Amino acid sequence: GWYYLPVIRENLMRDCLTRLFSLLIVFPLLALTACSIMEDKAGNESQAVDMVKTPDEIIRYYESLRKQPASQLGWEYEKVRKNFLQEKNDANRTRLILFLILPGVPFHDPAAALNLLNEWPKDTQLTPGLAGFRSFLTPLLTEIQSFNQNINETSHKTHEMSQRIGVISQKLKEEQARSEILQNQINDLKSMEKQLIFRNKQ
Repeated sequence: GWYYLPVIRENLMRDCLTRLFSLLIVFPLLALTACSIMEDKAGNESQAVDMVKTPDEIIRYYESLRKQPASQLGWEYEKVRKNFLQEKNDANRTRLILFLILPGVPFHDPAAALNLLNEWPKDTQLTPGLAGFRSFLTPLLTEIQSFNQNINETSHKTHEMSQRIGVISQKLKEEQARSEILQNQINDLKSMEKQLIFRNKQ
């Protein structure tokens, strides 16, 4: 019925949010890439796809994850998660965060990603790329978490309302059935009364 519309709207909002989130991850990081030109390039660091120090490397790593099949992603996620548990350095933390914000995967967990961002040691001297990544992603994930909480609260209220409407609808049906029974009884009494009057006249 019409009371399912809020649930449909909620699902559409979640889908749109997931798609929007994926875009929000990439485009602001592209802007940060321009700033990363100022970074010191000394040391001839490797440009391998798993490097996550500059915005360009973060984007390249994130895009490589999105292109991988689900089976491969699951294996890679476990590897990255275990690496972070063994050594909680900046690179391992960043990789795990990027896995957790991937849309449409079983381990998608923006709340856990936000915790990793908030738990980043304050005394860590981050590269400009990682500093920008953290400062951009933290408020975004905070906003998304707040949005999801509002959605869940709305969903819960909608479910309660649907249940109440169902109870009211059932009571109305029962009352209508009782009214029909009562009306039939009244009609039967009127019919009997007419028959008695007719017989008396005879």
